[in-house]
Amino acid sequence: MAASLFYTPLPFVILIGIPLGFYFATRPYPLLLFMVSLIPFNFVFKVGPVPVAVELLKVAAWVPFLITRRERPKFVTSRFNELFAVLAGIIVLSLVRAHDLPYTVKECVRFGSNLGLVYLCLNLIDGREKVLQVLKVLTVSTFAVACYGFYQWIIQDYGALFWIVNPRLDTSLAHYRDTFWEWRHRIISVLTSEMELGHYFNLSIPIAAMLWLTEGRKRLTSKWLLMTICMLAGLVLTFTFGAWLALVAYGPLYPLVEAKLTGTDMGSFAWDAATRLYNWKLALQTWWSHPWLGVGIGNFEFYYASNDLVLGNQSQGSSPHETYFYLLANFGLVGTISVLIIMLSALRSNIQLMRSGSNLTLIGFALAFALATNMVGWFADDSGFFGPHASYVVWLFVGVSEALRRLSQPGLEVVEHATS
Repeated sequence: MAASLFYTPLPFVILIGIPLGFYFATRPYPLLLFMVSLIPFNFVFKVGPVPVAVELLKVAAWVPFLITRRERPKFVTSRFNELFAVLAGIIVLSLVRAHDLPYTVKECVRFGSNLGLVYLCLNLIDGREKVLQVLKVLTVSTFAVACYGFYQWIIQDYGALFWIVNPRLDTSLAHYRDTFWEWRHRIISVLTSEMELGHYFNLSIPIAAMLWLTEGRKRLTSKWLLMTICMLAGLVLTFTFGAWLALVAYGPLYPLVEAKLTGTDMGSFAWDAATRLYNWKLALQTWWSHPWLGVGIGNFEFYYASNDLVLGNQSQGSSPHETYFYLLANFGLVGTISVLIIMLSALRSNIQLMRSGSNLTLIGFALAFALATNMVGWFADDSGFFGPHASYVVWLFVGVSEALRRLSQPGLEVVEHATS
């Protein structure tokens, strides 16, 4: 906690930010790679009373993109333009109906910038090598996340870096940002929950495995294999639902699994089951009150706060810990169907790429596996889609999937067919 006292003062941020700003001002693609490397390291610092997060680079990236617009023959749009327009309408409606305007603004900026990321990928990723570069940067960054998680497990604490990336702030832009729960014997690395870290690993593991098969040529000494193994080990140590079956095979860790399954305290299986069933019911009731367009982004928390059985009047709201119900409550049936069409279409295009026999086949397989795994995880939690880090990667993969689909079309780029 003491580390947050020494957290980057504004002059230090400016000292770094100004040179980087000059460097990236005319280099949108290197900025995209830089953004990808920082997805898990969402540093937060204050400009006056306002906290600013590194993820806002998704917004800032449009400046160099527009400055260099003449270097590209045309602006490439997405096949999801109409669906993105629907979601943009929901963003505007959410702001108009906001009960907690600062929080809603932050959530809408995050969601809107993720949609914009798809267009950045479509226009900046124009070849197989660039696709691999983006995925390599993501893999190395996730490997660093896993290594810091191992350090947390060794010291059985969050460690200084966690507090540097996630300083405690009293702000209306984010709920419960001024406090944080005690160490719960599960790695969280530099993310904000072990559940989101589990989803983050699930998104990255297929990519790392693909890089081992392609770039590493299946060598046991390949760095990509090491990174894949470290991510799998990190997934186990998050002690999330998807990791329980794997944990049983590890004798030394079994007592922790047993405590999870038989306990009744916060974080136990009994606690999770009771609270989540209540949250799911509340999410469905909230959706049913506004079935078509939902209550708006950021507004479910307002309704939850008045029905919080645990914190009562001290509650600032929470999520239902189930993505599909959360989508219905916030986006309504129209927005939920729009999101699902986008995700399923991206999944389908990657599956088609798997069967193409081109040099993009394994990339398509990895992206399809990652997106499908993430969507299955939506049944158990909502951080795989709504978490600041995992959602960033999900929409990055949608953007990369769109770029791959375009690259695989005849006449846009010659895609060499595999010779073996």
